Amino acid sequence: MLKPRVPPTMRAQISAQITLSLSDDTYWRAETYAASAERDLSEIIAAALATSLPSVEVIDGLRAMTKLPDAEVVALTELTMDPEADRRLSELPDRQQAGQLSEMERAELAALMRDYEICLLGGRKESGSRTPWAALSLSQ
Repeated sequence: MLKPRVPPTMRAQISAQITLSLSDDTYWRAETYAASAERDLSEIIAAALATSLPSVEVIDGLRAMTKLPDAEVVALTELTMDPEADRRLSELPDRQQAGQLSEMERAELAALMRDYEICLLGGRKESGSRTPWAALSLSQ
């Protein structure tokens, strides 16, 4: 299990400073978005990282998957996604790679990926999910 360096109740209050190397395109998009949103560039980048990285629960679940019995691993391979969510999860990365994703689609893709990861770890859904139709179920 991943052991956080600070108690969960204090995580939101503490921040760490880091140095990042970004491509010119990524920096330009972040800087342009920060200016249009009238927000600090570091706040925009921190928010983007926070929403795109899996939670500690998901990371722990992925680690735990390596210890699952074979029957449970086989059951995971039989999971299927709602057809509409599956279509979007196939379509959006292609649009992203082509540089054609809108901000709403970027958020939708992040939510779909998060829901997909969470459902793989036992079919659980976090409350307040932005894409309730993205649940996985066992195929029949």
